[in-house]
Amino acid sequence: MLVVVIIVFVMMYMSPTMIAAGKNARRVWEITALNFFLGWTIIGWIAALVWSLLATERLDTKRRTDDLSVRADPRMPTRSLPKSLSGSARTTPNSQALR
Repeated sequence: MLVVVIIVFVMMYMSPTMIAAGKNARRVWEITALNFFLGWTIIGWIAALVWSLLATERLDTKRRTDDLSVRADPRMPTRSLPKSLSGSARTTPNSQALR
């Protein structure tokens, strides 16, 4: 029973960090430091909680979908390709020669 109480307490104490990490916040490490070192003061924990709730998502270059080779949905229209290539039946000079 004591183990369950400790686990619940740690999860509640670190909830601002978990919220910031779940939102992929830009300042997740700063929120974690504030939460860990000043969370024992109620004001520090509330500040970390508010900061994690107001945090914006990090711009991650690995998750960008505006690259031509990576699209979230293959049915999405491509804006940077010419109209002749943006249709469903894409042809290349080599595929025309093979026909």
